[in-house]
Amino acid sequence: LRLPCALGTECYYANPALHEVCPSEIIKFEINKYTNPSLWIEFEYISRWVGGHVRKIREDSAFGKLLFFTKEEAEQALKEERK
Repeated sequence: LRLPCALGTECYYANPALHEVCPSEIIKFEINKYTNPSLWIEFEYISRWVGGHVRKIREDSAFGKLLFFTKEEAEQALKEERK
């Protein structure tokens, strides 16, 4: 199994519900034998509207879709979503 990044990696969450980019941190990886892909990523983020939260998503829904390593990539993803 190859992890996409290390625990504690700082990244940016393109929060589609609130249309904002939230600073976040990877806090946990989990293997779920009942899903494919089996790797889940748990991250903590801080929203300026609702405060701190934790979210868990599958790897295929994470990086490049909702989680990004740069703020600019996350902002671009939100712009594309609005079109």
